[in-house]
Amino acid sequence: MALGLLQRDDHWRRCLAEAVQSRMPRALRHLLAVILIWGEPEDGSDLWCSFAEDLSEDLRFHHRDLSTEEITDLALRELQSMLISMGGRSLPEYGLPAASVTPQDGPMQFDTVEQALITEARLPMLTDEQKAVYESVTQNLVDGTSGLHFLDAPAGTGKTFLLEVLLAFVRSRGEVALAVAASGIAATLLPGGQTAHSTFKIPIRAIRSSKDVCAVGAQSKQAAVFRTVRLIVWDEISMTNRKDLEAVDRCLRDVRKQDVPFGGVVFVCAGDFRQLLPVVVHGTRANSVMACVSRSPLWKFFWRHRLTRNIRLLSSSDSATYLRYTELLKQIGSGTIDQDAEEKVSLPAEIIISAEAPLNDLINFVYPSFEASVERDGYFASRAILAPYNDSVDAINETCLGMFPGSLREYRSIDSVADEDAATHFPPELLNQLDAPNFPIHLLRLKVGMPVVLLRNINPPRLCNGTRLIILAMGENVLRCKIAAGQFTGDEILLPRIPLIPSNADLPVSFKRLQFPVKPSFCLTIHKSQGQSLDTVGIDLSVGCFTHGQLYTALSRAKNAANVRVRIPGTRTRNVVFPEVLTED
Repeated sequence: MALGLLQRDDHWRRCLAEAVQSRMPRALRHLLAVILIWGEPEDGSDLWCSFAEDLSEDLRFHHRDLSTEEITDLALRELQSMLISMGGRSLPEYGLPAASVTPQDGPMQFDTVEQALITEARLPMLTDEQKAVYESVTQNLVDGTSGLHFLDAPAGTGKTFLLEVLLAFVRSRGEVALAVAASGIAATLLPGGQTAHSTFKIPIRAIRSSKDVCAVGAQSKQAAVFRTVRLIVWDEISMTNRKDLEAVDRCLRDVRKQDVPFGGVVFVCAGDFRQLLPVVVHGTRANSVMACVSRSPLWKFFWRHRLTRNIRLLSSSDSATYLRYTELLKQIGSGTIDQDAEEKVSLPAEIIISAEAPLNDLINFVYPSFEASVERDGYFASRAILAPYNDSVDAINETCLGMFPGSLREYRSIDSVADEDAATHFPPELLNQLDAPNFPIHLLRLKVGMPVVLLRNINPPRLCNGTRLIILAMGENVLRCKIAAGQFTGDEILLPRIPLIPSNADLPVSFKRLQFPVKPSFCLTIHKSQGQSLDTVGIDLSVGCFTHGQLYTALSRAKNAANVRVRIPGTRTRNVVFPEVLTED
């Protein structure tokens, strides 16, 4: 059964049949879209025909004057829209009937009047620093000139607010503005945001090349969008590999037929090089530095703007405490805080929990009442434990799971090798033991009400790698969840097990794992937390930080010291800073 599970569509039929019981037709359509894209069923038409009535139940209720054929067409049109938003293909390519109207694959449409009102309301709220950036960028837009801008914006300085105003200005004029970010989580914070990889079709690979090409055909709809776009906003640029930025530059020059940086588009990049840098697999310090966009030949064309005024401080009820914590973050991020030969720094005594104390002390600070969390909406959206290493994260999540109330359910993955000749050397029992970063585990243990984190970009920006979800119900083949934070908070989804292949080249064999693409998220890696804003943060540094920006990123997730605790041996912990990134960016 295990070997044939992915070769037959029985699994997907069981999945849909189970999901029907939720009586959530729109979520059911989304589930089918996920199955078509990720599951690659042999007969998509049969799945559609078997569940067509369930997939259109809500449309029948709301459109009682329409015929059965018209209702079916409405369901197909919405399904096609979902497939397009998820990067899928047309319905006929999956074996399903074509909808009467094919949705256009283009940028999200915005109401010009509404966008003008947003611009008008927020302009008076800009600080002098923000207003100077706004005027510089909009001058390019009004004059029709190109302009490349980098916004150096530490946490709390109003970066997102300013980017929203710039996007609204362009959209109020009926023009195209694209909002992208290095991570899915950061993309959810921008109106109409998408990951840079999905927008520009940047190749996803562990090792980048100067010859990487964006998969955008000259006659594609995406190319047509790029020819008309006036403004591109790219957030968390400090996490972006320079090769990705250079690939986008080549793409825009080619598509727009203008041999100038980014094809003459007004370009605004925002980020903070004090935070985490691009991940370079097995990379040295020099590799990490050279991967930064600030090392790209393109960087010399960017005007640098700095935001230094802390907006959060202005609204803080305890501004003195907030100011001290902000100054601490600044010193840690810049590497100017006193440190010893081992790069260790002292932290304020009031935020320290000794590593010799029980782990439960840190857990109880962040999650004082797991029982209350089950009844309280938003409980997990504003709090998390962070740690630098995956092993630490897994151990803390296991401890939290044991403390969390409710019945435990276990889900074991079904693993199979991609190469049948290797099957005798790598039986399922051996594959079950293999693990990789950001990859579903073989034995997944869940409880209703607990938080989990999504491990794949399913439907960005709504469901992306890093989205935190709350488990509402657990079936054999489907999880019913709700989104815990961000602009889609409260949305309910149906999540199936999907087949995934790890990209880790260090594994002894390529294999496929059928499992729910989630992990417990009481605790997250510091890398996974970048871009998230939290009220309460616990940081386990019983094993210290190992790369640039980790300590700064972890400490800056929260707004003030009163809501932060750090578990460390003694009173000092390692703070890794690469000054060459900060002085030459």
